Order: sequence, then structure tokens, then C-alpha cells
Amino acid sequence: MNGRFSTGPLLLAAAALIFPAITTGCGSDQPSGEYVARVGELRLVACDTTVPGRVEGAFGPDRLAWLEAQLADDTATIVAMHHPPILVGMPAMDALGLPEADRAALAELLARAPQVKRVVSGHVHRATTGESGGRPVFVC
Repeated sequence: MNGRFSTGPLLLAAAALIFPAITTGCGSDQPSGEYVARVGELRLVACDTTVPGRVEGAFGPDRLAWLEAQLADDTATIVAMHHPPILVGMPAMDALGLPEADRAALAELLARAPQVKRVVSGHVHRATTGESGGRPVFVC
């Protein structure tokens, strides 16, 4: 998934090598690293939370709409993103995460998506867990 140092076309090209049947893009005018891949019986929906030239993340309406469209499929799904959709309890890292409005909108969407079995993210380089919209979240 997109991160601070792995973004855009090169990341998607690498993902396509691993996941032959990959679909990409959120349809915004920003370069994106969203993709969907089948992993056995699961779907992996990777969301791009990066903001070019910035450390903090954002989800925004285009990305939220893209994720909502992907979650119309009721297949068991793992949602992945770089920035955690929860506060992790480290103020310096929380300040560089997703804005409160983005976390709230994402939680609202996840609450309507029981097929999401887990949300995974990174950014903080520390393992922690929580929940968003009633879905378990693992952060590393």
C-alpha cells in the first residue's frame, strides 16, 4: 500500500506483479495508490491516505466514495491504509495521522460494512489495536 516513500505508478506496478487481477484508482484528479486484489477467499482493498509532500494523511470525499463503492461487494475484506484510522495514544503520531473528520467518516462507512473483517495500517512503527466503526484495527 502507499506510504511516505512508496507511492504512485511504481507501487501499483509492483502490486500488479503480486496480484494479477488488480483494479486501481479512486477516480480523483490526484495520483493515487488505491487498489483491490483477491487474496484467496479475501479481498484486499488498499486505500491511499498519503498527501503529496506531507507527512500527515487524509482520506477525503473522493477516497471515501471509492472505498464505499469497493465495499458494495460483500466478500470478506481486509482494508489496508498507511495512516491509522484511529488515535494510537502517541500525541506526536496522532497529530500526523488522519484528521478527526476523516476518521469519523471512515468509521461511519465501516459500521455499515460487516464484510470488513479487519483494518490494517502502519505509519507509527509501533503495534497497537483498536476499532473503527465496530471493525478491528491493527496498527504497526
